[in-house]
Parts: sequence; C-alpha cells; structure tokens
Amino acid sequence: MKEVDRVRQNKEDCLRIKRRAEMISHTLSLCESNVEVMNNPDATASGEPIRALRAILVEACDTVTAISAEHLICLFCRARKISKRLRKLERDIAYSHADASFAILVFLLVFRTENLAHHLQPESSSQARDK
Repeated sequence: MKEVDRVRQNKEDCLRIKRRAEMISHTLSLCESNVEVMNNPDATASGEPIRALRAILVEACDTVTAISAEHLICLFCRARKISKRLRKLERDIAYSHADASFAILVFLLVFRTENLAHHLQPESSSQARDK
C-alpha cells in the first residue's frame, strides 16, 4: 500500500513541477526578450543563471513527460527512485529560480543606478558651465 501512495504522490509532484515550470518559463520568456538583461556584457551575471534555470526547466519537463508515459507497472516498480528524482528536480528548480531572481534584481539595480547617474551627470555639468 505504501507504493500506491508513493505513486499517487509522484503524480501530484509531477503536476506541481509541471505547473511551476510553465509559470517560470513564461516569466523567463519576458526576461529573455529583454536584450539588456541577456546580452549586455555587464549582464553576464544575470544571463547565466537564467540560462541555467531554463536548462533545469527543460530537464524537468522532459522527466515529467517521460514519467507520464511510463506503464503503470513500471511506476509501481520504480516509485521510490522516481520520488527521489522528483524531489531533486524540485529542489534544483527552487535553487536555480532563486539564483536567477537574485541575479536579475542585482542587474536591474545596477542598470537603473547607472542610468540614473548618467542622466544626472550631464544636467549637473551643464549647470556648472552656466555659472
């Protein structure tokens, strides 16, 4: 009976991972369309975690799809191994998501600060010339 519960839990985990992967993928697509975040040489710190997160999401989707296609008997036989794999994927997604979020926040903070300083600098130098 334990294996039956584990198979049910694995199914719920697969659905949760799938939903989370879809949500994060949608959000990442917004970042990936931002040329400054992905291609700016100073943004390498944010681009790499985003690409790493994308890779783990692809792996998660492939794993969930493969598990969903397995025969029920195989799911019972491999329930413990599948459960461990799903837990690892979920943990990897959480870590990569945190890394990418932090990198994006830092990049945006630096980018906004540099832009603000750039906009303020010409204004202050033109005021100095007028005096």
